This record gives sequence, structure tokens and C-alpha cells, in this order.
Amino acid sequence: LAGSGFLLSATAPAPIGVGKWSPVDIGGSLFWGSFAFLLGSVAFTADSTRVLAGEGSTPWLGQAGNAIFTVGRIYFIWGSSTGEVGIIFVPKHVFWSKYQEINEFRRRSTLALFSTKGSPRGVQMSA
Repeated sequence: LAGSGFLLSATAPAPIGVGKWSPVDIGGSLFWGSFAFLLGSVAFTADSTRVLAGEGSTPWLGQAGNAIFTVGRIYFIWGSSTGEVGIIFVPKHVFWSKYQEINEFRRRSTLALFSTKGSPRGVQMSA
């Protein structure tokens, strides 16, 4: 829990510019990832405290902790992306060229499937 708190303070954006604190701005993504880790740690600590008190484990606290940690991991991956390498760790120019190839193939396949009359090739439309 303390480590998550230190991570949060280390990744806090500079107080210049409001946009860097936004959860939808890449400039604040490391901070929000740290914040999610802190919240997940609170859930895990609460569950552990209940077990130590003899009340038993609460499954939803562990599940909530894992879900919140996953959100934090996504923020960290997003924050690690650069202008050259995107969130899926593939160079952006490679990703976009493959994306355009796939879309062009789909477009051509759809055009080839349908004749000029609008019916699929080989299928006779009766009136």
C-alpha cells in the first residue's frame, strides 16, 4: 500500500497545464495508472485486514482489486507508447499500413462478390 502511494506521488504531473491531470490525456496516464494501483492496493489491504481479523475473505474485494489493477496496467501501457510505437507495441506506420491493406482487401472482396446488378455472383434473382 505504501509503495503504491510513493508511486502515485512520483508520477504526479507538474502543476502546469490542466490537461495533464485528465484521465483521457496521455500526459496523465502514468499518474492515473498509479492511482488505479493505489485503489487496487486498498482493496487488497481491506480484504487482508478482514482475514486477519478472523472475518474471512471477501471475494469481491479481491476481484475489484484485480479489475482496478488491470485498468492501471492499461494506463501504464498507454503511457509507455510513443510517437513511433503505439499501445500494442507495433510501430505505428506498420500498424496503419496493415490496417489499410486489410480494409482494401475487404473492399475489393465485397466488390468482387457482388455483380453490377447487386446480386451475388452465381445467384440468380427471380422476379
